Amino acid sequence: MKRTEGTSVILCCLLAALGFDCSRASAATPKAVDTKEMLGWIRTLSGFGAHNAVFPGIRQSGTRSGHLATAWIEKQFKAFGLQRVRRESVPIIAWEPTAYNLEVTTSAGRRSFECWPLWYTRFIDRDQIEAEMIYVGLGSEKELAGKDLKGKIVVADMISPRIPSLRYAHLKSIAYETYDPDSTIAEAGGHRYWHFANRHLYFLAAKQGAAGFVAINVDKDITGRFFPNAANVGADPANGKLGPLVGLCVNSVQGAKLREFAATGARAAFRSAGEANMSQTYNVVGALPGTSKRIIQLTSHSDGGAVNDGTGVAAVLALAKRYAERGREGHSLKHTLQFVITGGHFIDSAGVKAFMERHKDALKNVVVSLTVEHVGRHFDLVDGRLVDSNTVCFHAFFSTNEDWLGLISKAVHRHDLRRSLLFPASLPVADRSGEGWSVSKAMPSVWRISPVQYMQSTLDTREKVAVEHLPKVVAVFQDLIGALDSRLD
Repeated sequence: MKRTEGTSVILCCLLAALGFDCSRASAATPKAVDTKEMLGWIRTLSGFGAHNAVFPGIRQSGTRSGHLATAWIEKQFKAFGLQRVRRESVPIIAWEPTAYNLEVTTSAGRRSFECWPLWYTRFIDRDQIEAEMIYVGLGSEKELAGKDLKGKIVVADMISPRIPSLRYAHLKSIAYETYDPDSTIAEAGGHRYWHFANRHLYFLAAKQGAAGFVAINVDKDITGRFFPNAANVGADPANGKLGPLVGLCVNSVQGAKLREFAATGARAAFRSAGEANMSQTYNVVGALPGTSKRIIQLTSHSDGGAVNDGTGVAAVLALAKRYAERGREGHSLKHTLQFVITGGHFIDSAGVKAFMERHKDALKNVVVSLTVEHVGRHFDLVDGRLVDSNTVCFHAFFSTNEDWLGLISKAVHRHDLRRSLLFPASLPVADRSGEGWSVSKAMPSVWRISPVQYMQSTLDTREKVAVEHLPKVVAVFQDLIGALDSRLD
């Protein structure tokens, strides 16, 4: 049930009777955020992705689009009045495709297939490869029995994981709490995850000495270019390592015809050239000192699209700006607020790993790390295309401290953040979600995500932002910060 203003007053009186200082929480809570301003920040961040020729709209770590984004975020931190603002360099490969194509020799001549490079796989060190194709399907033992992949272009149906435990109705049944008063979180097939369930095929092809690899994106929208996490192909860009086998992707429509040619052993010309030199991404850091050296940390990541994670960055910026304003008005928190926007999220959380290693002693002062990610609209995949469901993608909150779930619940109800599910981080589902430091359980954490279907693709655009819920998510974190600041040492 939606909380009223009168209910909040009564609740505050009850909490006061129990020794909770409501005046502190009220003074520490910033005013409501400006939704229009947040959308402007997302528009600016999305604009930097225009410099990505292969993955339009995506801010790619280590490249111009990523550098522009982190420089701009640093500028905002300074403008808000945060202290100790800086960009910290994280070495990674700047992986930038320059030329790629796939042509198949048919009885009617050469046929070109629309394609794009498989994220963070190595480039060809000559003009192109010409070789016989071989189709391996989904890669079952029966399909692979007796097939020699050496010197051939392997064509495979790459699918997203089918994880029954992540079906929406099941998630409702295991949640600490579900705030879904309209019962709109119904049974569904679950999220089409952004890595390949049968990625072993890529490594098998590389091990057998295949000439190249073509991934048919079987269960993705046919109009977008999707990319998995770099670790999905065995790449470690922070240590100068790319996926061992050159690769391309095609959508399911292109794949249907390509599959026919590959099954007959037709020959193909294959090209994927580009630059792969050591560069850097950046973590952007700023702080608002409190009366204690103990830290409440707010995080998101700078790379990606509009929803993932333009909305996360916008939420952290909104919190940074409002708490800076309150600090100037004399309403400081007890804890120091530390704001960290990391780079390299899609290259195996390189920014988080570097930050944790660089600041492992200082991070001992972090009493809780709060992560905000992807506040987006929910889309269903229907006949190969994403269809707007006319609702927001549900909000999933995780907490490493089960006692904090009650605080999250109060904030969710107070701000009527419908379609919210709350989980303890001890559940297995938590291991498949969130930013690097929360999932690793390296520090006390609360994180909020949404399983948006267009994540890690060029379809992650501004119109998919859940505009009406964006300020509510920020308000929930404002309440949580105020409650934790008063409760934690």
